[in-house]
Amino acid sequence: MIKILVVEDTASKAGKVAKLLDSITGCSYEIASDLVTARKFLQDHFNIMILDLHLPERFSEVAIESKGFDFVLEIRKTRRLKMPDHILGLTEHTEVHLKYKSIFDENLINLVQYDPGSISWESKIRTKIEELQQSSIGLPSVNTQRYDIAFVNALRSPELDAVLELDYQWQKKKIPNDSANYFEGKIELPSYGTLNVVATHLPQMGMVATATSTMKIIEHFRPKFVIMTGICGGVEGKVNLGDVVISDMSFDLESGKIVVDPEGKQGFEPDYRVIPINSSLKEAFIDLATDDKILARIKSNWKGNKISGELNLHVGPVGSGAAVISNKDYIENKIKHQRKLIAIDMESYAISYCCEYCTKPQPIPILIKSVSDYANPDKGDNMQKYCATMSAWTADYIIRNILTFD
Repeated sequence: MIKILVVEDTASKAGKVAKLLDSITGCSYEIASDLVTARKFLQDHFNIMILDLHLPERFSEVAIESKGFDFVLEIRKTRRLKMPDHILGLTEHTEVHLKYKSIFDENLINLVQYDPGSISWESKIRTKIEELQQSSIGLPSVNTQRYDIAFVNALRSPELDAVLELDYQWQKKKIPNDSANYFEGKIELPSYGTLNVVATHLPQMGMVATATSTMKIIEHFRPKFVIMTGICGGVEGKVNLGDVVISDMSFDLESGKIVVDPEGKQGFEPDYRVIPINSSLKEAFIDLATDDKILARIKSNWKGNKISGELNLHVGPVGSGAAVISNKDYIENKIKHQRKLIAIDMESYAISYCCEYCTKPQPIPILIKSVSDYANPDKGDNMQKYCATMSAWTADYIIRNILTFD
């Protein structure tokens, strides 16, 4: 089904366009009579926008010649409006058509001359719709929507489940030719309007699976931020069980060279390639870590098994490895090479790496975990649901109060 948005303030012209679209099978349409209404419709994605050039900001106001093209530029600049796949300019005024034809051509936008006594304009619109319908047959769907946030979680339960419990109006979303499970939602913010959110989980644990899933969600949804929440192993003595950890730099624990000394003893020389967090966000997260009232408020909503102690937040290095760690000596050895290390997991470095080296526009990674164990043989599952929930709730606070989306 081809979705079409008609932005037209003249009732007779809008009626003729609607009559044309009614005669074409396989398409649906909405009509906006002013730019305020058009912006509301463009919270969702449309395949085609048929756009008048003379438009009013509000229906009761005077239409201005430049408003149509200005609206195209506005859509391209802001993430809050979804750019349609194709735009067709439609003007009845010959002088306006001549004035803007070259400008529209330079921006790869078709400008059609509307004449109520001719069917030429109808033929051009019909041809464009039919071409789009034909081109979509048998081809994978490319999602041209720009999302604000993408959650990538290692485990469906309890990590993704904790994210899906956030009040984001979640719905399942399928991408053709992709077996991954996606969920899309919306967040209403008074200062920004509607944020578009998507979430997924890995097919299995590990950095290879993380990189694959992260690259797919970036290419499908083009988010501004990629957020990973969930559980991690903490460095005992630096963090407490249940504490939230935000990575200010991530690295691969296994990056380096295996060496043998003259006595034949095998050793490891690390060569860590560190990826730091956005510096402005780091300062904001450090400020949040000192706000005991906010952290207490986040924890106060927990209704599960009683967890003693306060909720603390730490900002520091997180190392990622290829296996689940349950060896205290392993952690102590890594601390020798990265003394500020506060936590380990199997995913964070892959998230950061994908965000840094994917195609533009590159999203900003935010890695928020909660300590469910100390990466030693005493691992247990009794903290996992609580930790997954605390990391998700902390992410929700950050989205609503720290991140910017213009």
